[in-house]
Amino acid sequence: MFQQAVACNTSGLAKEASATEQAMLIMMERFKSDVEELRRHHLPKDFIRFHFTSKRKRMSSIIHNCGHTDYGYDKRVHMKGAAEIVLESCTHYMNENG
Repeated sequence: MFQQAVACNTSGLAKEASATEQAMLIMMERFKSDVEELRRHHLPKDFIRFHFTSKRKRMSSIIHNCGHTDYGYDKRVHMKGAAEIVLESCTHYMNENG
């Protein structure tokens, strides 16, 4: 799921990305992950993305679960940004105990 989150909640390629996205995409290259394939598989043509802004201090993408509906939903939101902003947006979280 980590690779999906990075691939689907970043834009473009490492050479043209912002510093934060560039670091994430370079890490994916080092893991030998096919970012473009992950995007093709998990992002529908009409997916919704809320780009990062200095006011929102986060970026979010809504992706398909691709048959994994463990929680009863067919879509999932991936969010990145300032930790305090992301945590304020959460009603649940998963820790080391599940």
